[in-house]
Amino acid sequence: GLFLGAVDRPGDRTALEYFAEPGRLEGLSFREVFDRVEAVAAGMEVRGLEPGDRAAILSENRPGWAIADYACLCSGVISVPVYPTLTAPQVTYLLRDSGSRLVIVSTVDQMEKAQAAVAECDHDVRIVVFDAPPALPGGVESWADFLAAGREHAGTWPEGELRRRIEAHGPDDLATVLYTSGTTGEPKGVMLTHGNVASNVLA
Repeated sequence: GLFLGAVDRPGDRTALEYFAEPGRLEGLSFREVFDRVEAVAAGMEVRGLEPGDRAAILSENRPGWAIADYACLCSGVISVPVYPTLTAPQVTYLLRDSGSRLVIVSTVDQMEKAQAAVAECDHDVRIVVFDAPPALPGGVESWADFLAAGREHAGTWPEGELRRRIEAHGPDDLATVLYTSGTTGEPKGVMLTHGNVASNVLA
């Protein structure tokens, strides 16, 4: 509900800005953010993720991080943020422990780390990379292709489908799993509900 309220009020005003290249800012309007969130939510559904499944985000701060997280919150997929400074074995532990079926990464370096981590997992994990190299290895998809497939799938949804799914969530539903640093033992996954997150925003 907080997300819908944020995107509905300003419409075409700029929501996010980022450096497309050094010295050149580009922006996304609130409406464009909603459209991308819808595409990512539909893209996850195309790839078989259902409400309650986990999706990890291994990336530095950027608009795509927020959009991926919003898409999880809106679709009922549980987001699992992963510190981008963690090593491949640490990432493996988080992917295994959370049962993440998808990991969205930022750069080629993070993609290679995710590949090493996924290779040690005993379940299938798909990788999507924001800054995709010209040639993608097996099991890896570019963010652009992921969005395109999602947009195509969202075109088959009834009018207002994402809004209906958003409104189906309650404050006690699990929203995200945040892992502790692990400095005193193995990292622990802290389960936060939509109510936990919303209370912080409202405060």
